Amino acid sequence: MSRAFVLEQTIQSTRKAEKFGHVVLLYERMQDYPNPLRRPQDFQSILVCRLANEGFDPDEDFIVVTGRMTAVVILVAAVVAAFGSARLLLYEMDRGEYVEVPVEAYTTIN
Repeated sequence: MSRAFVLEQTIQSTRKAEKFGHVVLLYERMQDYPNPLRRPQDFQSILVCRLANEGFDPDEDFIVVTGRMTAVVILVAAVVAAFGSARLLLYEMDRGEYVEVPVEAYTTIN
């Protein structure tokens, strides 16, 4: 079964992400992880390790884009760098639901 990983608990409900799989909260609150602006390498490595320990599969699982954008951007970059791709869930206000947006790593820039 697919899972939808959320960086931290947010004000916005992630209930609608449940249609994509079981929602897994990586952190209860921002204070539980290293500051992504002051310690970005620590933040990235801890997140990648946490996802690897959870058995994250970029072909099956999702990353829910919600919460503090700086942290989420670094999370997405770290996931794509470590796993080669990510399936993002972005909330589309007009539709009132999450939509899947696949992201893949590029090896060269032309």
